[in-house]
Amino acid sequence: MSAEEYMKFDILAWWKGKESQFPILSAMARDLLTVQASTVASESAFSLSGRVLSLRRTRLTLTSVEMCICLKDHLDAVDRIQDSTNLEDEIIIEPQVHEEEVAEGLSSGLSDEELAYDASIRLNNSSGENEM
Repeated sequence: MSAEEYMKFDILAWWKGKESQFPILSAMARDLLTVQASTVASESAFSLSGRVLSLRRTRLTLTSVEMCICLKDHLDAVDRIQDSTNLEDEIIIEPQVHEEEVAEGLSSGLSDEELAYDASIRLNNSSGENEM
């Protein structure tokens, strides 16, 4: 095979042609050879933890933040809405987890100013959802 033929060779088309002979291998080849070439998706996944930290989340322990992110993803998957929501939104359980951590001495509580700020953010977010 010449270099020109090699450059024009379509491996996915070749495996598509061999699908009747090698159904499992052709499916594996399709899965492996169609991997996204961009690193945007992986970079987005790794930077997610930096975007999900809110006022209350900065007070949670690392384990609790990870648990809340995984829980949010799981709940979205159960509802089949993981493509239409993002993990940046807080979930109902986070304030409860934070209060438990404060009670156990694992985390510091929010100051009165932070509580007022948190309440105003929640109020703005809920009024913005009602307008849509």
